[in-house]
Amino acid sequence: MVIDVSKIQSAKNGTFSFTFSFQPNATVVLNTPYQVAGEAEVNGSLTLEADAVILKSTMRVPMHYVCDRCGGAFEENLFIETNEKIVQGESEDFYTYEGSSISLIPILENEIMLHLPTHVLCRPDCKGLCKICGANLNETTCQCAQTQVGENNPFAALKGKIK
Repeated sequence: MVIDVSKIQSAKNGTFSFTFSFQPNATVVLNTPYQVAGEAEVNGSLTLEADAVILKSTMRVPMHYVCDRCGGAFEENLFIETNEKIVQGESEDFYTYEGSSISLIPILENEIMLHLPTHVLCRPDCKGLCKICGANLNETTCQCAQTQVGENNPFAALKGKIK
């Protein structure tokens, strides 16, 4: 979505409100185990200040994740709130725009990248996988851990010593 700065100037109280959906580019999640599962929904406003435009928005992005403990696939919404300064010209510290229009999509895609979680679980109490047989402990109970503490196990020496 591209917004003409003159729309912000002519808006009531210098604030232009918007709502739209967009399909984030696949490179947003490049080199991650995540995928965008649908269109991002954005609600927000642009407010004109003396030297910048302030972007305030909330975004819901449906995501496809892979659990870090059990490897199970699941979908969950990623919610992002932004409050960013956008300046005209060049800047190392802020988002920028050229001319008289602001393209929101690159800014919002960057915000998605910045807010991707570093650790995801399919549920808070995920039990993960059995380290011996690989069974998903959320779905089944295995007896491996109780019966197989062999001599090659680095913790075998501790068996029976911890109370």
